[in-house]
Amino acid sequence: MFTGIIEELGEISAIRKSSEGGIITIKADVVAEGTKIGDSISVNGVCLTVVDIGGRSVTMDILGETLKRSTLAKVSVGEMVNLERSLQPSSRLGGHFVFGHIDCRGSVVDVTRVGRDWVYRISVDESMMPFIAEKGSIAVDGISLTVAETAKADFTVHVVPHTYDNTTMLSRKRGDEVNIEVDMLARYVYRIISSMRESNKDITEEFLRGRGFL
Repeated sequence: MFTGIIEELGEISAIRKSSEGGIITIKADVVAEGTKIGDSISVNGVCLTVVDIGGRSVTMDILGETLKRSTLAKVSVGEMVNLERSLQPSSRLGGHFVFGHIDCRGSVVDVTRVGRDWVYRISVDESMMPFIAEKGSIAVDGISLTVAETAKADFTVHVVPHTYDNTTMLSRKRGDEVNIEVDMLARYVYRIISSMRESNKDITEEFLRGRGFL
């Protein structure tokens, strides 16, 4: 589990991909510290398991399903990626709970400057929009961001200067793909409501209290 607060940008030094999966090695200073084989690291929002550590580099396996679902299928040597070590019980939760399980790829539709901030409009499949709400949390390439506005098949997020300067958002432009993970709470609420509707049951106060929502 992660927070969506990026610790550093790492450089891909080697990557091997096939239809069955792959392996990736990343140069890193911060996330290599204290990391052991078997630990989890978020790479552009994708939870990967460390299989080797050498100096200031970490090597991780990539599942075939992960390559199909995320932008890791398109990354190459020399590319910079967002890195975050898994959450520890003593860590500050500066963002929101991010699991590293990518829901879909999004596409950057537009990037504009508003005051000191940068505003990104990102399109996703319409089937994902029920899970994305204004003022709700979303992870874009592993970065915890707040949704500013939603439309039929896209949403906007504001990126402050610090996040812009210290993550891959600095290089994201129109047409680029990004990894999207919706808020886990939204996913479960949607599932519960859908199940209730399918069963023709009413969503009562008693029902919500019994499941911890009130």
